[in-house]
Amino acid sequence: MSSETHHITKLLREFRRGRAGAESELASLVYGPLKKVAHNRLAGERRNISLESADVIGLAYKRIFRDTKVDWQSRAHFYAIAATQMHHVLVEYARARKGPTRRRDQAVPLDDLTIAGPQPLRHVEEVDELLEQLAKEDPKAARVTVMKYFGGMTDQEVAEVMGIAHTTVRRHWVAAREWLKKEMTAE
Repeated sequence: MSSETHHITKLLREFRRGRAGAESELASLVYGPLKKVAHNRLAGERRNISLESADVIGLAYKRIFRDTKVDWQSRAHFYAIAATQMHHVLVEYARARKGPTRRRDQAVPLDDLTIAGPQPLRHVEEVDELLEQLAKEDPKAARVTVMKYFGGMTDQEVAEVMGIAHTTVRRHWVAAREWLKKEMTAE
């Protein structure tokens, strides 16, 4: 376990116990990585949208620390929760921005469906709906996808959170990407 990983885990536990200052110290450590994830999710958007990386982080952070009581286990657990909350923020924003008709003719390119590949918000709602369907068929693949796509987590981090081997995470990720490609290209 790296010193940063250990430090974040320690701060999460101290926050849970109510230590003053733990939340602000934690925020300073996780802000950069969360901002990178949010920036990558928003990078493909037009410049006239009102949502920025800091907004996504702020709304997700509020949900993480103010709206839920979590028994923090580790740094990876924190990022998994953050991924889920950022997913919800982006989906709600995309739904609020959605026009009167939804366009399914613009598919999300899934070959680069990772943190490195920004996807326009108009696709977030479609991906979310498909993830709901996937969760009915393969809940683990859907959970892996949320953590990797919306949270930018590595296979190893996802494996730690889910308590499975990183090769199993990779298998779920590949299966989920193939399933999403098939569903998005279906007429």
